[in-house]
Parts: sequence; structure tokens; C-alpha cells
Amino acid sequence: MELHKHSRTSRQNGTNPVETNILNLKISRQEKRKHLSEAEDSSNEQTSKITRHSCGESTRTTTEGCYFCGDVSDDLHNASTFMIDKRVRECALELQDNVLLAQLSVGDLISQEAKYHAKCLIKLYNKASRQTPKTKKESQESIIHGILLAELKEYIDGSRSGTDIVPIFKLADLTKLYS
Repeated sequence: MELHKHSRTSRQNGTNPVETNILNLKISRQEKRKHLSEAEDSSNEQTSKITRHSCGESTRTTTEGCYFCGDVSDDLHNASTFMIDKRVRECALELQDNVLLAQLSVGDLISQEAKYHAKCLIKLYNKASRQTPKTKKESQESIIHGILLAELKEYIDGSRSGTDIVPIFKLADLTKLYS
């Protein structure tokens, strides 16, 4: 309050108006700060800062059950090697299991402290092995079929782009090209 009196008397004394505006601005800011600090003291609510250390355990999303089925039982095993993580990732990619891929995107199984049933892990491995070709010969054949199919498509596209007339392909002729 004394500052207000001082600013009023300085105007009457003929001091610089810029200095009085600055002084009035400082006074209003000081009053706002005082008012805010009184409001905080009256509410007695303490707000704590959120730090990395304080939110470490509370934000971790570890599940108590099996990583694959979610069931809770006594015979759960901890994921303890990166080889398990690598193979589970390969299986998830092979199966295109979006739910499992989303779980794995959080981090590796060890850092997630994943637990699993041995049966569930074996079931995943078996499911993925059924989808992949069993022998190297079958794998090579599927690659060759893919290349041949791409060449056949290129042949069809090439013959269509040359003229305005839409060509007609006999299925028997295409199979001769394919095989």
C-alpha cells in the first residue's frame, strides 16, 4: 500500500510518467504473486513434481499371468534369454499376429519381465512352424513360383500397354508360360 502512495505522489511531483508506469506494473505483479501464494497456502494442496524416478514402477505394465494366454497359474517361467525373445518375434512376424507384435513393440521379453507357460510357448512355435515351408526344397519352390508369377504379370501388363486393343489370354497359354 505504501508503494501506491509513493506512485501517486510521484505523479503529483512531476516525475517521469514512464517510471511511474513501470512502478505501477511492478506493484500489480507483486500483488498478484501475493494473492496467488495466499490462495495456495489456504488450499494446503501440495503438488509434487513427476520425475522419471517417481514414475518408474507405477507406469510399468507387467502382467501377472502368461504373456501369451493371460492365465495365472503356478507353472509360469520367466523369459530369461534373448534367444526366446528373438524366436517369439520371428513367430509373431511369420503368423502376422498383431496383438503379439504390439506387445513385443514395448520392448524385449526380459525387460518386460514376461512370464509364460511352456505349453503356450511351444504352441506358438508349432503354429509358426506349420506356416513355414518344411524343407529347403519347398522354400526354393515357393520363391521360384513367386518369380514366375511376377514375370507372368509383367508379360500381361506389357502386352496390354502396347495397343489400345485389350488382349485376350487363354488360360492354357498362361499355364504354359507359368510352368
